[in-house]
Amino acid sequence: MPRTMLKWVHVTLPADGVVDASAAERLMISFQAMSDELGDLVANAIYYEETCKYAYDKEFARAMRESSATSDRRREAEAQMDDRVDMAKQALVKARAVRQFLDMKHESAIRSVHAMKALLRSANEEKWLA
Repeated sequence: MPRTMLKWVHVTLPADGVVDASAAERLMISFQAMSDELGDLVANAIYYEETCKYAYDKEFARAMRESSATSDRRREAEAQMDDRVDMAKQALVKARAVRQFLDMKHESAIRSVHAMKALLRSANEEKWLA
């Protein structure tokens, strides 16, 4: 993920905020490529999150089975205090945070592509009306 973020760090809007049609076209292509790469990363993050969820559920079920408590509430409380369950839960929380971060970056790139398309569309309409 850091390699992808560093790869696209140079893609920025002009300092004066004015984007002409040729710059909008270049930016749109860059944002589209960034969106495609981030889409792959989001898919991998979803897979990793599901893997962590499975590991957490598996560890929680193991801890519930191994518990010597008589009631379900105590068995569940003991399972939550198990070290392996705690480690699996931390991994799951980390996986969810990474996926949400990548989702935000991906959506931002998609919105940027659509903004550049709208800018190009309006520039072309002005050219034809002039």
